[in-house]
Amino acid sequence: MRYWIKFSKEGRLKFISHRDMHKVVNRIIIRADLPVVYSKGFHPHQRISFSNPLELGIESKAEYLDLELREEIEPQKIYKALDKNSPKGFSFYGAKKYEIGAPKLMAWLELASYNIENIDRINSNELEIAISKFLKKEEIYIEKRRRKRVLKVNIRSYIHSIELVENNIKLKLQTGQRGNLKVSQFIKIFNKVTGVNLDSYRILKTEMYGRDYGQYKTPFELLEKLKN
Repeated sequence: MRYWIKFSKEGRLKFISHRDMHKVVNRIIIRADLPVVYSKGFHPHQRISFSNPLELGIESKAEYLDLELREEIEPQKIYKALDKNSPKGFSFYGAKKYEIGAPKLMAWLELASYNIENIDRINSNELEIAISKFLKKEEIYIEKRRRKRVLKVNIRSYIHSIELVENNIKLKLQTGQRGNLKVSQFIKIFNKVTGVNLDSYRILKTEMYGRDYGQYKTPFELLEKLKN
């Protein structure tokens, strides 16, 4: 039986790598005494997979994992058991049973929303002008290294939205296999184009989305739709 589980990664844990996060979650699952399925072979490992890797230094309230168990358990009991056995910085707060027809989680996710928080030190009028100037750009290029080559890539289509809400910048960026723009890359090019420096602010990933018949849905919204 498979479940999609939602968790957060905040505080000092924003500095651990995706690989180290994988190890931490492995230990949490063992401590939670969940009947996890293991792969076969000489080096069996837990049958789990994660959403797209989170960039170092970024906090998140929207990490997802796909967990396979040997038996059916009430979703609420699963995430509560995981949360009870988690270190400070990890919080598990949602789970839904996998539904037939759902895609592979990592391959399906292609959009992430972020908050750049507590930017009240920047004049709001100045920031509105900067965002407007940035969004008017039809082409925005960054350099990406592909093997031994350095390519210039137009990432304008990877920036889905930017808006100023109170003291936060809310943005949605392309992620995943069809194109990926890191928040650090966005900030670097935003600083360069507008002259407004966003480097020193807290960045929080707030949600992830995949496309379902032309509409973006969260993982839980997709499973709820397939359930019905």
